[in-house]
Amino acid sequence: MNRVLTVALTLGLLSSLTAQAAPVYVDNQTLWSIHELYFSAPDEESWGENPLIDNVLDSGTRLKIAGPAPGYRDVRLVNENGASCVLRGIRFKAEQNWRITDDDLLDCQAGR
Repeated sequence: MNRVLTVALTLGLLSSLTAQAAPVYVDNQTLWSIHELYFSAPDEESWGENPLIDNVLDSGTRLKIAGPAPGYRDVRLVNENGASCVLRGIRFKAEQNWRITDDDLLDCQAGR
């Protein structure tokens, strides 16, 4: 019985470890600065904390942040004026370089 419990606990721990957030390198290739960034499960309106904290992701810069758990996420970007844009269904994996482009923001504004 103890062996079964140990295996069950180990498997539960391993599955929770694989679902934890991993660093993401955000590369802002847009013409605008990004002042806030939030992650959410797809089609949810419950946004997590802003991993940029006090940083601003200026145009042409790259920053390492605590990313979301691997999988598909919606991402909310906020500029210096407080205008926001939601990118839907972005796939994240561990140690990823995620590039944001002007085309991404145009898609967002068009509601795609």
